[in-house]
This record gives sequence, C-alpha cells and structure tokens, in this order.
Amino acid sequence: YDNAKSCMEACLEVDPWDTDAMSVLAQAAAAQGNRGEEESWYRRMVDTPGIDKETAASAYCNLGVLKEGQPEEIGLYEKALELLPANFQSRYSLGSAHAGQKDWKRAAE
Repeated sequence: YDNAKSCMEACLEVDPWDTDAMSVLAQAAAAQGNRGEEESWYRRMVDTPGIDKETAASAYCNLGVLKEGQPEEIGLYEKALELLPANFQSRYSLGSAHAGQKDWKRAAE
C-alpha cells in the first residue's frame, strides 16, 4: 500500500482534483483499517470542483457506509441518489439504513 499511496500522492501533486487518485487512497486507507483517513478522502472527493455524478454518488454512498447507524448516514445515501436515482448500491443501502431504524415503510420504498 505504501507504493500505491506514494504514486497516488504524486498524481495529486500534479492534479489536486484527481478523483481517481483520491479513490485509490480511500481504498488503501480502508484496507489498512484507517476509517478516519478513508472518510477524509471521500469527503475531499465530494468537495472536488467538477466531479462527475457517478464518482460523487459512489463517494457519498461510501461515506454512508462509514457512518452506519449515525444520524448522517441516511442523508449521505440520499445525496448519492439525488445524483444517480437508479443507483442500486445507494438505494439498497438507504433501505437497509431505514430498516436499521425499524422504519419499515421507508425501507420498502
């Protein structure tokens, strides 16, 4: 992971808006169990000017997973679905979050 991180950090020095590099760094942080760093990269991604809808939706969905059981979780899935309404991963995760709160009606939507 160290080599991958070094390579992606070099990419970000050239292009600070390289969301592909940020995504790899988030995944590397996840593989190392560093949820704080993983969250930081996904948040940086969604704050990147000009980010495409698919990449932003994926980042919001991953942030929702990181915030499982917390008040912010559902809002993150909803942001993902605003960008890509038909995204299965975000829709499934949103339903699961509602089910976790025993809001069965919204979970089934």
